[in-house]
Formats: sequence, structure tokens, C-alpha cells
Amino acid sequence: MVERADHVRTLIMKHMAGQLTAGETRQLEQWIDESQQNRDLFNQFEDPDRLREAVREYAQVIKTFKSLPNDALGLTDNNRNRRKYLYVAVFFAFLITLLGTIFYVNHFNYQPVVDNKAPVVKEVDVLPGTPKATLTLADNQAVNLEESRNGALFQQGQVLITKTLDGSLVYKAGNSTGNRAIHTLTTPKGGFYNISLADGTRVWLNAATSVRYPSIFHGTRRRVELSGEAYFEVANNILPLVVETSKATIEVTGTKFNCSAYNDENIITTLLEGSVRIIANNRNVATPVVTTVKAGQQVIMDKKTSLVDIKTVYAETSVAWKNGSFYFDHSDITEVMRQVARWYDVDIVYDPVGTGAGQLLTGQLERNVPLSNLLEQLERIASVKFEVKGKIITVRKP
Repeated sequence: MVERADHVRTLIMKHMAGQLTAGETRQLEQWIDESQQNRDLFNQFEDPDRLREAVREYAQVIKTFKSLPNDALGLTDNNRNRRKYLYVAVFFAFLITLLGTIFYVNHFNYQPVVDNKAPVVKEVDVLPGTPKATLTLADNQAVNLEESRNGALFQQGQVLITKTLDGSLVYKAGNSTGNRAIHTLTTPKGGFYNISLADGTRVWLNAATSVRYPSIFHGTRRRVELSGEAYFEVANNILPLVVETSKATIEVTGTKFNCSAYNDENIITTLLEGSVRIIANNRNVATPVVTTVKAGQQVIMDKKTSLVDIKTVYAETSVAWKNGSFYFDHSDITEVMRQVARWYDVDIVYDPVGTGAGQLLTGQLERNVPLSNLLEQLERIASVKFEVKGKIITVRKP
């Protein structure tokens, strides 16, 4: 408990200094949302009166510090300039002490006022997705990457598989002529992950996604199988990269594109850079339909007929999920809720059946927030109400 308190205190210090990373910001926001106690405590650091008092106390410390002679500080007349650096050190020491005092006194002695006449019941919020995936090796050995240590995981022939500090999976091939094994990386609902393949191609997997690939690429093409949604940054190579889905095959050399190929949904491919060829896997026609797509275009392939529709889009919105957002563009409420279900690992129920049907939503919402926060945002732009019980969301009429 103390270790976590130290970590939270560090996050608050970095917040006050404007130095939080995106990941640290999410950690701090999740801690704030855990309880009213945490929120009250954080608000103390945002209180102007408390900050003014802290500045006055710091000014008094500096006044005393300045009155000390050089020899008392271990300085000589020749290194007086070092005194200004000591001022900075004093400031941070003071800030750490201030934060520590406020944090520990409040956090460990917080006594909420409870009405004894009525028990306090707090519904546990559902948190957004986190980096987690399973790596399945050629011998069917399954590796839980969320629980695996950072660093080298496996050495298979000439291929070294490593998990990096930021949670990525990296393949390094020492010899492209080595033995090849087929591996599968799978994210569950409520998970995401990214991988660097042996050729340098990077792949980001959204929730409920599976990518099947060789540990090392041989032959005349680089072949990958996709189920779900992934964003590809393809390494330049004379050999084409072929991404196969249930209904289409995508051929590229070096480019950036997003492909959503969930079962029972339209296949949507959006190109950010370069060009790709999309070949419909329709067994009912003698000659497959080949579509060439350029940057800024999106191809929607009908899940039933395999008919193709091409439109010009702002391609960056297709990878909003990778950058921490939901983006909806005239999206049906059922499509929106499918994304919510995958990201938060919840089930959706419509009561009555068909609630919200026909509503088209447009907007961009933060997705690295607790479920309750997201549903509040959705209620503002949709004519529905949500009821959450455990891992089940019921969509009702307002």
C-alpha cells in the first residue's frame, strides 16, 4: 500500500510540473476515479489557497536559506553559482515534503462520514482495455504476455522474441534462411497489443483480434492472416505483404493501412499511405474482383455479397482507436455498442429489442476512461439510456 502511495505521489508531482506521459495520465485518472476520497485528495493539490500557502512557506524557507553563509553550505567564494542550483534542490525537496505530508496524512487517516442508517453501496466501475494478449507458438504452447517478464522470451533457431518495456512484442531474425514457425498473437475483449514482425513490419491489434504470421518470412511473399482489427505499418520490401481475411486478401509492399475484419461485420480497409490491392475472396465468381486503393480512400466490402464501395475519407480517423479515441461517423447505435462491448469486455442487451435502431451517431470520444464516463458521453448524443449491472449494459429508451 505504501509503495502505491509513493507512485501516486510521484504522478501528482509530475502532473503539477506538466510532465505526465499519456500512460501516466491514464494511471492518475484511474486512481482519481477509484473513490471520492482520492478525488478529494487530488483536488487539494488544485486548490489555489493551498498552493498560495505553499508558496509563502517556500519563500520563508528560501529567505532562511539565503541568510546562510557559503561555508555553512559547503561552498567557497569560487563556486557561488552553485547556490542557485541548491535553490532548485531545496524547492523540490520542499515540494516532495509538502506532497508527502498532505498525501500520507489524508490518505491514511481519511475518515469518511457515513450515514449509519443506510449502508454505502458503490458499484465497481468497468475500466477500459489494457495491454494484454496471448502468444501461441508452433507447438501450441500459449504464453500470457500480460504476466510475462520483460526482455528475451524465446530463442527459436535464428529468431529472438522479446517483450519490450512498453509492452511490445519484437521478432529479430538473425538469418532469413532459418527454420520458419507459425505463431499467433491474440488479444481478448478488453485488450490490445502491438508487435514488430521479423521483417520490421509493425502491427497494432485492437481488442478481440488475432494475427497469424511466420516467425521468419520465406518465399516470394510475406503472408499474414487477420481476424478482427489491426493497423499495419508495412516495412518496405521487394516482396509483397499479403494480409488474408475471411472475405478479402490485401496486397501491399510498403504502406500504412487499417483493416477491420471482425466476423459477421463488413470488412473495412482504410489506406493512410501508399497503395494497396484488395482481392475479394468470392468463390461464386470465376474472376475475383480486384480493387486498387490509394491514400485517403476507404473500401467497405459487404459481409454478405462481397460488393465493394470506395469513398474518400480523412484516413486518420480510422486509427482513432490506436490513439485512444472512439470515432463515429454516422454510425448506427448497434455498431457503436459493438465497439464498446469489445473494448470494455461487456455484453450488450437491448430492452426492448431494437431500442435505438436507426440512430446515427457522429463524434469522437475518449476511450481510455471508465465505462460510466463513456456512457454519460453517449447519452448526450444519443436518445437512449444505459443501465449497467456487472458486465452487462442494457440499452433502454430515455
